[in-house]
Amino acid sequence: KAGPLKQAPLSPKVPLVPVKANFARLDKRYERIENILNEIGETEAVFSEALALLLDLKIENLSLSESLSKSGVVDKKSKKTLDRSVSVLRRILQVSQNFQEGYSSLLVTNGPSSSSMDAIEDFLIQAMSSSEFQSSFSDYAFELLELNQIIIKIEAKKKGKKIHSQYIQEFNKELVQNSRRLCFINMGSVLILPIQRALKYELFVKELIKAKKEFDSIDRLSVLQEIIQDFASQTNQKLSPT
Repeated sequence: KAGPLKQAPLSPKVPLVPVKANFARLDKRYERIENILNEIGETEAVFSEALALLLDLKIENLSLSESLSKSGVVDKKSKKTLDRSVSVLRRILQVSQNFQEGYSSLLVTNGPSSSSMDAIEDFLIQAMSSSEFQSSFSDYAFELLELNQIIIKIEAKKKGKKIHSQYIQEFNKELVQNSRRLCFINMGSVLILPIQRALKYELFVKELIKAKKEFDSIDRLSVLQEIIQDFASQTNQKLSPT
C-alpha cells in the first residue's frame, strides 16, 4: 500500500521540474522507453501546475456572488457542488505533486538495467493502485457533470443577466493571462483536465508495453495495465448520467 499523502503546497513557488531519464545513453533499445518515461514526468508537471492555477483563481468564489445567488443561478445545491469539487481538486493536486516527487527520484539513473526499470514499474503500480489516487479522480468525475451544468447556467447570456457571463469572462481572462505556457482557453478546458489525465495514464502504459515487449519482460507492466484499465473504466462510469 502507498504511504500517507504528504501535505502539498497549493501552488509551490518553485515548480517541480521533471528529471530526465537517461536509459538510452547506453542502450538504444531503451530510447523509446526513455521518451515515454520523460513524457509521463513532463505532462504530470504541467497537469499539477494547471490544477494549482485553477485553485489559485478560486472557482469556489462563484458561490459567494450575491447577484448569482439572488437570481438562483448558484443555489445551495450548487454551492455544495462547488465546495466538494474544490476539495477533490485539492486532493488530486496533492496526489500529483507526491507522484512527481517519487517518480522523479527514480528517473535519476546512470544507465539502463532491469532493476532500475523494475523499480519504476513497481512505483507506478503502487501509486496508481492506491485508494487515494483512484478515489480522488473517481470522485471528481462524479462531480464534473453537475459542475459543468453550473458553469453553463452562469455563462448563459440572457437579457438582464449579463452579469452571469461576465463572471466567467473575467475568470477566463485571468486564466489565460496567468496560464503562460499552459495555453488554456477557458474554465472548461481546465475543469476537464483531471479526466483527460486519468485516461492518459492508460495510453502511456500501452506505449511502454509496446516498446518493451520486444526485448524484455512486461509482466509488471501487464499488471499495471490491468489496474489502469479498471481505474479508467470506473472513472468513465462516474461520468455517465444515471
